Amino acid sequence: AVFKLGIHPSAMHDALGGAKELLDGMLMRHHHQLGGVLVSYADARLVGSDARIIHQAGYCDVHVRCTARVFCPKPGRKLLGAVNKVGADFVGMLVMGVFNASVSAADISDEFIHNPIDASPGGCWESAEDNGEHRIAVGDEVVFVVKAVSEHDDVLHLLGSLKEEGTGEATRVARAGYSLPESILSGGGSPNGEDGT
Repeated sequence: AVFKLGIHPSAMHDALGGAKELLDGMLMRHHHQLGGVLVSYADARLVGSDARIIHQAGYCDVHVRCTARVFCPKPGRKLLGAVNKVGADFVGMLVMGVFNASVSAADISDEFIHNPIDASPGGCWESAEDNGEHRIAVGDEVVFVVKAVSEHDDVLHLLGSLKEEGTGEATRVARAGYSLPESILSGGGSPNGEDGT
């Protein structure tokens, strides 16, 4: 990816160092231009030898090329989440140990009922069709389908569903013959290669 970054003139003695500081500040934030969250970058280098001062801003534009890893979930995609909260009306998860996801009770398969008496914090969701053998509780890994991606103040939140086939507690999903989701980190950038910040 190529990023166009505005660095302060005082950083021009080490333009790459100043650009890396800005890139570090972009990590783990959603960027519309990238289509997701910048998780990491590597091999940063300046592109071109000139830095143009931005009119009436006092900053210098520099272009930096790097390899960017972007978390870019799309609706309809299956993901794996680790359950960290359960309630009578939702299941909360962390995807990749970082990104919040939730599934509302309306988006949990009708075969599941909430069992508040279970020893797990918040109870658990368990299948009424197999006497509770298929259950979802805190600490379980769950395969879910992304319904929507919400972003507020550059923070990503995933809204999911457990109604589709091949969703539920991960070991049960795998035993049923479904493949588990792979990582959805992309190694690219935006379609035109520029971040625009």
